[in-house]
Amino acid sequence: MAGFGNFPNLTWANGGAPAINEVNLQSAWDAIEAVDNELRRSQTLNAKDLLEYFFNVNCKEVDNFTDYAEYTAWTSTTLSNDTTNNCMGKNAVKTLESDNTASYVGMWKNITALDLTNFPNAASDTSDIVMCVFYISDVSKVDTISFKLGTDNANNYNITYAAATCATGWNVKRPKKSDFSTTGAPAGWDNITYIVFQWYSKVNSQNAYITFQYCSLYREDATYANYYNMFQKYYGATTSWVNYFPITVDYFVLYVDEAISRLGILKVDPTDNEDNLYLGSQEYTSFISKWEFFCKKAGYINSIVWRVDANNYAEAYISANVLYLDVVEGGVLASQTSALSVNLLLNESVELYFEKDGDSIKVILNTRKESLKILTKETTIADDSVGYIYLGSVGTSSYGLLTDFLISSTPGHRLPEKNVYYKVKQTASTINNSDAYTADPELFLILPRGLWEVEVNLGVYNATSNTPDFKTDWSLTGATAITMRSCSGPARAITDGDDTTMQSRRVATSLGIGYGVTSEYVNITEKAIIQVLGASGTVTLRRGQYTANASDTIVETQSYVIARKID
Repeated sequence: MAGFGNFPNLTWANGGAPAINEVNLQSAWDAIEAVDNELRRSQTLNAKDLLEYFFNVNCKEVDNFTDYAEYTAWTSTTLSNDTTNNCMGKNAVKTLESDNTASYVGMWKNITALDLTNFPNAASDTSDIVMCVFYISDVSKVDTISFKLGTDNANNYNITYAAATCATGWNVKRPKKSDFSTTGAPAGWDNITYIVFQWYSKVNSQNAYITFQYCSLYREDATYANYYNMFQKYYGATTSWVNYFPITVDYFVLYVDEAISRLGILKVDPTDNEDNLYLGSQEYTSFISKWEFFCKKAGYINSIVWRVDANNYAEAYISANVLYLDVVEGGVLASQTSALSVNLLLNESVELYFEKDGDSIKVILNTRKESLKILTKETTIADDSVGYIYLGSVGTSSYGLLTDFLISSTPGHRLPEKNVYYKVKQTASTINNSDAYTADPELFLILPRGLWEVEVNLGVYNATSNTPDFKTDWSLTGATAITMRSCSGPARAITDGDDTTMQSRRVATSLGIGYGVTSEYVNITEKAIIQVLGASGTVTLRRGQYTANASDTIVETQSYVIARKID
């Protein structure tokens, strides 16, 4: 099978899949920059520019609830930042009922004049929708929920929802501007200077709460009245606004996430569905694509789907720190999985590569913390079957912010090789009371065939004692050292990290060497030239205490390993 990179073609015996592992499948592929360049040259859809356009003509933020301190609480309300019931930005604001009396619970604030008759670069009419996302701890404790936008509490546009229209958990309300009632004489939709988010509690509802997550003005869906769709383009007075990405089911937001300062698409009410957001009008029989997500729930992202119909589709996603490739053929599911070696954290970025070439479907996962994960499936879905590509979801935890994607209808590109590979340590490693050599879980590289200069750079310290010091060696698999290992760092038995005796040594890669380490950071650098003759080879840093001691020896974050291709 041709496709991303230049790893060997797969061989199938009696319909069964060969072993799928990093060594067999990676083979000279980690060419992220090369993939970007190739996709951008051959793309049929480039999301980044489109998302900027959509955001400027179809969206206007009312509030992102960054900090409860921006608001004034109603009587009997306790305000706080809610980082648990939060899937967007830095915070959501919790409005908690502080007593057992039926009363208004909520918050208000004055704001700089907000013009809701215009999006940043286009006009808005009264059919456009003020969308609000909020979380209810227990809907049985709620009587009504209200929003007010206007001049003050006596002069505003307001709307109220009965609790029966809501549910415990996440809720999305989408009133048109024309749905709001008018109290008093507000200054107009073009001059909103006062906003209120509140609810009325029932008796004996102490500690019940509603958390407000996001509020924005979005353009009404061009096809479905009373719904919103921010993915629209203007095609002139005759056709006016047209859905560029139709929303099949559920609710999405397009917003700038404060936690990562990125514009992206988030699905705010995940359900188990493979056809949520229809990404473009083109049908694909074969394609290659790249997707950038940020985790808004640790260990999860949305799914990317190529879908012919309800009984024939392929879906790639991460759920509970496991990469999945699900292929449904004639209504029968076949699933391949690969558990992540290092869990994905909140707001961590991942890159997903998804392709179909004839009978073969492949997904490749790239993260900063580990080598590539690759899953491949031969499918019986007909070669000439045409399908659309969707942003979907699996279960109810598919909170991933999609910030960029590229799709090309030309599969099978042979990409240029990457000449530099590197890893930067993301999590500090602690060694305690052990002089055994153990592999660092992050400082290793899988290299393709070739001649490589490999460098390791370490920041190390001992937490409470100068006694244990530190030692290293290199483990090579499928690779051969053709030079000695050049080693520079503090000599053993130093006691002051600012005034060290340095050593410069040349030893075999397999030979251990000791370094002096104190409670202050010291720097260690090692280099060698490595040759890989087979499809791939692995270079791994091993380390331990020089003298076993109960104090902690710590290899710090931002330590790194880098390989530069010589030939």
